[in-house]
Amino acid sequence: MSADMAYAWSKPNRIGIALTELLGLLNVALGLTFRNAPDGPPHGIAVSIVVLGAVMVVAGGVAWFSGSRLAATIASVANILQGITTLPAFLAAALVWKVVAAGILAWTVISVALTLKKPRDETPV
Repeated sequence: MSADMAYAWSKPNRIGIALTELLGLLNVALGLTFRNAPDGPPHGIAVSIVVLGAVMVVAGGVAWFSGSRLAATIASVANILQGITTLPAFLAAALVWKVVAAGILAWTVISVALTLKKPRDETPV
């Protein structure tokens, strides 16, 4: 079957897409906030957080409304890439950044696993 066919999302798929959307919105908001924060991430990381968050929101919305597995995959790849951008936070001196990074990584793993979970019925809509 083609990757751009519409699928009926299962409940776990919808939860994963919704978590991806929420994390994308959070990334956009936090990335814009971090832009001027002296103890925030470097400027390049903040910009990548905003861009990847926007990709997650747009691709997640397309996946949700059109049933596109390709859009869901694009949102998941952007989600994984933004998760990678949190890894340098584990080298930060402040414990709070390590806790935030761990939470974001857990959220990323859960949302990607649910989003990419194969629906029981692979029948296109």
